[in-house]
Amino acid sequence: MRVAIVGTIQTNRDRCGTLADRYGDLIDEFVMADHLGFDRVWLAELQHAEDAHNAASVALLTAVARQTERIRIANYLVTLAFQNPLTVAEDAALLDIVSNGRFDLGIGTGPMAGECAVFGIDRKRAAVRTFEALDIIERCWAGEPFVHSGEHFRFNEVANMPEPVQPGGPRIYMAASGPKSVAQTVERGTSSALRSDHHTSSSSTPFALPARIRMRSTSCRIR
Repeated sequence: MRVAIVGTIQTNRDRCGTLADRYGDLIDEFVMADHLGFDRVWLAELQHAEDAHNAASVALLTAVARQTERIRIANYLVTLAFQNPLTVAEDAALLDIVSNGRFDLGIGTGPMAGECAVFGIDRKRAAVRTFEALDIIERCWAGEPFVHSGEHFRFNEVANMPEPVQPGGPRIYMAASGPKSVAQTVERGTSSALRSDHHTSSSSTPFALPARIRMRSTSCRIR
């Protein structure tokens, strides 16, 4: 059995202490999980939330990576439609290096309306934007210079990207909330060499991944 811990940071006016205290407490919990034999930790991420929800998982996970030895670490989830894919690829590669190959990249395709309004992103186009960004990220990890000219992103002479420890880059997990998005995720994964050991979860949480891909699933590992 594989057991994981999912954590995040939010403000709570009924609690004492500062956000710095809470970040420190969460890092300590993740380090303890490593000592106790847990399989992985997932750090939730949400942008522009009223409760100061953790918005930058990479920074916190880097601290966790430096204080742990064997537990896998992952973010849950990067809303890729809002991000520069080159930056995401660089951050993920560097975190994979710092953790010595223990990082998994979690990606979400369904941002909330409030987030889209802040970033000026058409919510109906978020999934298309996400999959284009994902293609770019995987090309960054392939180790070859490239040029990209797509619907949402254009990059010239991309080269000299940091090389992840894991061959081909960190494992990628894609969250999906319904049959259509699951089908899109599976189709996209198949078109990019979906391996026979790729799994999904029948839960909306990412810490149980025992079953083969099923249409009722909501969290798909795609590479």
